[in-house]
Amino acid sequence: MTAGCNIARLTRYTVSRGVWGLVLSGVLVSGSCWLSAADEAPAAGLRGVLPSGVPADLSATIADLPENWKDWGTALTSELTTLYETENVDVPAQRNALGALRARLETVNKHAADSRYKSILPKLVTLSGELKRRLDLAEAALDTLEQGPQIRSAKIDEARKQVVNASQSLDSWLNGIQNGSGWAKYVRTGAVREAVNGDPAETAGKLTPVQTRLAEKNNLADAKSRDFLAKPEFASYESAINGYLAALAAPAAATNSPELRKNLGALLSAIEDYEGVHSSANAAVARKAFESVRETAPDGGERISAALRNNYFNYNLRVIASEGFLNKLAGESRDESGPVVDFILGANVTGSQFTHTNVTIDLAVRHYGARSGLLEHAGGHRSGHRLHAGESFVHRREAHYL
Repeated sequence: MTAGCNIARLTRYTVSRGVWGLVLSGVLVSGSCWLSAADEAPAAGLRGVLPSGVPADLSATIADLPENWKDWGTALTSELTTLYETENVDVPAQRNALGALRARLETVNKHAADSRYKSILPKLVTLSGELKRRLDLAEAALDTLEQGPQIRSAKIDEARKQVVNASQSLDSWLNGIQNGSGWAKYVRTGAVREAVNGDPAETAGKLTPVQTRLAEKNNLADAKSRDFLAKPEFASYESAINGYLAALAAPAAATNSPELRKNLGALLSAIEDYEGVHSSANAAVARKAFESVRETAPDGGERISAALRNNYFNYNLRVIASEGFLNKLAGESRDESGPVVDFILGANVTGSQFTHTNVTIDLAVRHYGARSGLLEHAGGHRSGHRLHAGESFVHRREAHYL
């Protein structure tokens, strides 16, 4: 009995140790998986995309500020450190840091425009440029990372609107042409509008035959038909359909993708190298990195491109001119006079006319830029006519002023 009891106890003890071993193994495995998942989790926002330290030239410019700006410069450096170096800063905190730095930039620009700070104007202008370029790129990079599948939906919707507008314009143009309704049926303008306003999953199958028909117009036997389908109205319609089908075929990009983060990091690093040395080699590296960003960004690099264009790429030619200057270049004042000889309703009309005309340019401000218009003002018009019908004469004089 004793032996039996001892064996039973030993068995229970052995089983208990086995169970605890399984539990401990499960805990260790779970902990290992949790650590692995934490290691593989994507970084938040700009961490790992921005350089790991505040740019040296920016720090040097802040340090060069006058003594009475030292406290302000220290606060600016602290905010830059939060953005560039501080660990475990989530996206909202990064947005707050960017907002605080934007406020600092406004302060710099405000003082740079104040004549009382003329003595330190070069330092303020340098600081403004260095800070603005970094903030523009950081915000553009963060915006790009937060984009995702919604970008594809927005592009499809925009392409849909273009198809609707192009088809309506084509219909309107064809309505004024003999047999235009037949051509509208040939390119299926009504069916295309109905398709793009329906289920996107079924649209491609309905638009592809129209796309093929338009693409193969040069294969038609009739030369007049080929020339007619090559007109700009059909070209716009075909382009809109191609754009819509391309938007449908484009895959939805993931938010905060590792490949995009890598490419953005390479771009911002290359830009910092270019900030240090404005060489052709550094510029070429930055251009190459930008192309990689365009290939992986959900918006095709539009957001980051705007920041680069405004600060680095610049434009081939930019002309800034006032309205008065443009009027000196394009404005015109002219006088026209001549004889009047006509035959109207059985009467001979003879006489003379004189017209004074002013041509000016009017610039109107818009929230997205400026709009210009060429205005023609008939300053005055005078005429004298003599109407002769048989033995009857009528003399007429006119004067109009606008």
